[in-house]
Amino acid sequence: MIVGNGLIAKAINSCDREDVILFASGVSNSVSPKDHDFRREEQLIREHLNNNKCFVYFSTISIYDESINRNSYIGHKLKMEQLIQQSNCPYLILRLPNIIGSAGNPNTLYPYFKGCLENNEKVTIKRDAHRYLLTTHQLCKMLNQVLMSKERDATINCVIEKPYKVVDIYKSIATVLKLKPNFELIDGGLHYEVNANFEFDIQVPALLSDLIEEEVLLPLG
Repeated sequence: MIVGNGLIAKAINSCDREDVILFASGVSNSVSPKDHDFRREEQLIREHLNNNKCFVYFSTISIYDESINRNSYIGHKLKMEQLIQQSNCPYLILRLPNIIGSAGNPNTLYPYFKGCLENNEKVTIKRDAHRYLLTTHQLCKMLNQVLMSKERDATINCVIEKPYKVVDIYKSIATVLKLKPNFELIDGGLHYEVNANFEFDIQVPALLSDLIEEEVLLPLG
């Protein structure tokens, strides 16, 4: 059973199984979230926790980013993780990086940069900011591998490579879309690395632009 209808829910459609609840209905705006969105997600989680099915929750690896891990969104994600861990239900918590896809929430990294490039809007990027990336195709493969492993009652960091500089991500998106970059670098940002605590068998393109092009120019599936 899949709960949700956004980018992640659509990406994992082929992973749907009777014995798991794939909870992909989270708070959509991590930059300026609303309290009622937090309450809605918590209520929905409580309604779907089921002793007979494994509850799969999509959290975030941004909890390791010291430059933002004190914001209300991160605090809420940790609270929901704790709620699930303390339930009597079998669970998997998958901490995800930024998801790159051909569709998605305009508040997330790729749609935001894409929109700014298409409108020739200047973006401000912190010089040392880094982000992990995962395509929707990689996410689907990753989820299938975790479910088939029979791993349960675990919190998994879903990373398969080192983080990329945000400015390089922006430039690569511009290259793929054949649009002119328009950005300003300012001091700040953080390079952080996350422990990969599950061994995924997933290929990663050698070039960042190939990773982005492979995802955004192909349909989900």
